[in-house]
Amino acid sequence: MLQVLLAIGAGSQPEAMLQARRAHIAALSLRCKGSSKLLGRRLFHQDDLDLFAACIARFGGMGCGLDDHAVAVMMTDSLQRAGRTDPKTGEPHVVSLS
Repeated sequence: MLQVLLAIGAGSQPEAMLQARRAHIAALSLRCKGSSKLLGRRLFHQDDLDLFAACIARFGGMGCGLDDHAVAVMMTDSLQRAGRTDPKTGEPHVVSLS
């Protein structure tokens, strides 16, 4: 997907290329992963999701984007600090990379 994104607007002026890439990203719709049972259980509140988005945007804006592993660690840490556990097992939630 990254190669496709980098090819969008190639050969254009930097500002036009950036606008083309932003338009492409805004139009993307990603399917939800996971079972419908899990999707019915909310692990994060909207404030958590807003904080994650702000962190990802901040790091991206500084030119140091976060990879999947770093985001999963950030989310797992948030769940564990909040004391959220799996109701079936009693174990702390862990965010996987899948």
